[in-house]
Amino acid sequence: MRRGSRASHRGWLEVRRRARATSILNGLAWIVGGIALLLGGEAPGPGWADWAGYEEGERRRPPGTWKSRLVLHRTVGWPREWQVDLSHSYAARWRGPGAVAQGVTWIDQKELCWSPTRRWAGFGARSFCLRLDGIESAEVTPLGRHSAGVAIRTEDGVEVWLWLHGVQPPAFLSELKARLGSHTDEG
Repeated sequence: MRRGSRASHRGWLEVRRRARATSILNGLAWIVGGIALLLGGEAPGPGWADWAGYEEGERRRPPGTWKSRLVLHRTVGWPREWQVDLSHSYAARWRGPGAVAQGVTWIDQKELCWSPTRRWAGFGARSFCLRLDGIESAEVTPLGRHSAGVAIRTEDGVEVWLWLHGVQPPAFLSELKARLGSHTDEG
């Protein structure tokens, strides 16, 4: 595991800037839409649980998983091709290079896996797993106090960009380092 290069850092800053800009525009669109519905006499439909992608009563992600976002336009290889439905969705096209799919990441004995929230699965995002013994390097770029970008590269040319959020990046990174052992670059 190594610290992100300057080029990687610039890439992550660009992803973060674009994702923030599109999320602000998306929020404004929801506010304007909500006001238009209220003025038109309609009540907004889905509740918070539907919007967030959780079952009613389910508010927490499973233990042993980390909140993460898959950076669609920076991911290369079969995991990107696997996201073909998401790539062609209105949600991803509207967000452009700032398209990030929310989900969770976990590490088991042999694989690092990512799975989208129900909301993003509805947009076409698909789960995938990378074999730990095929991971060539993991590059970590701090993006703030509670956020880090991880670029994972495999032997077969796959590159997956995961944006970790919340207070968990150090826990995820130490877990990844422990599971990878000698499979990653040191430095």
